[in-house]
Amino acid sequence: MPNYLHTASGTLASSFSWSITAKSVSPGTEAATETAWAAGWAACFGLTAFKAEYAANVELTETSTSTATAMWKQSTITRTTHALPGTATQSLPYQTGFVVSLRTALATKFGRGRWFMPPTAVTSLDTGGFILSAAAAANLVLLHRLAPIGCGVAALSTTPVIGADLANKLVIQKRRADKSAIIRSEITV
Repeated sequence: MPNYLHTASGTLASSFSWSITAKSVSPGTEAATETAWAAGWAACFGLTAFKAEYAANVELTETSTSTATAMWKQSTITRTTHALPGTATQSLPYQTGFVVSLRTALATKFGRGRWFMPPTAVTSLDTGGFILSAAAAANLVLLHRLAPIGCGVAALSTTPVIGADLANKLVIQKRRADKSAIIRSEITV
């Protein structure tokens, strides 16, 4: 079956970007696989309850699926554009967000993956969570770039994702829009 690389991406206040990547193994064509991936994320960002969790300046703008070689290198790509912003009025800081944890049948750290979701709205802090469309997570796999020691898993092999969960605690992604240097002020003691 072909290997695929997926991306769902968007903008934060039209200046910063966010993205989520995934890998899958699917019998479908690149176009059919992208249609399913795009439909899943569009359904997710199209839900009224989901949109209310994100500020209007957080928007899903594109999904893409690339056919990957046996070495998981991109060979071709199919893109779908979207214009699906949130509806809330104020976003949390851009470097904060919820994490979706992905799990496989492997019990070690090599059996887990994660997605940093875009920052939610201030009003999301008091809610019970939101729904990720099942179509967006179909046939996902974790790619093992290196062979985990003692796990019997080969380098560049995959393990199917069998579950996912969403923590109720915000996390900070240090790579996202938080590139400013810390400024220190001298204190006289």
